[in-house]
Amino acid sequence: MDEPLIRPFDPEADMEGVYACYAEGFRHIVWPFLDHADKSLNMDILRLFWKGCTHGFVAEQGGEVHGVIFGSIPERPKHVLSMIPRGAGLMLRAALGQGMEPVARRHFFNMALGYAPHVLRHPVDFSSAEILLFTSRKLLRGRGMGRKLMDAFVQKAKSEKVPSIHVCTDTSLSWHFYEAYGFSRVREFPMKAYSISLPGQDHQGLIYRMGL
Repeated sequence: MDEPLIRPFDPEADMEGVYACYAEGFRHIVWPFLDHADKSLNMDILRLFWKGCTHGFVAEQGGEVHGVIFGSIPERPKHVLSMIPRGAGLMLRAALGQGMEPVARRHFFNMALGYAPHVLRHPVDFSSAEILLFTSRKLLRGRGMGRKLMDAFVQKAKSEKVPSIHVCTDTSLSWHFYEAYGFSRVREFPMKAYSISLPGQDHQGLIYRMGL
């Protein structure tokens, strides 16, 4: 099998491929959205992530997107503020239950509240880059695709002369990748974002930093 092509994200052509990565990579935590809400809700969530970003890269294999990384280089207040209108629209949609079954609606607000500690505990550093989305489909995992995507993001961050990169994650996800890559854990705290999707499981929120 040929090596995947790592290239810049094209918002016009690649969003369906990014959705496929999201649906496979995050199914265990977002299945209430995938199975009990309109696809448009999930697409709007991905557009919200992209709205707060300046750069994105995808891994393409056989004409299909198999991995994605979105982030801001650097993270600026304007990038955070730009997400507010779209985020407010999603909150209103959830409040009205538009295109969402009750389990998806409950999960939406559970996640919104459960992720709040990541925001409240995040180091304030607007000179740093921030990764907002990093996931992949299963077919090419274990073949270095994730590292190649991260390499592309890191090289871009270095070219922009930012001093560091931050990323928020948790113990339900592939947090060990970041430690193997060279990130250091700077925050750890209990989180309750998955009481609907992963009932009975306890998870820790994590924030990592890597100097460049």
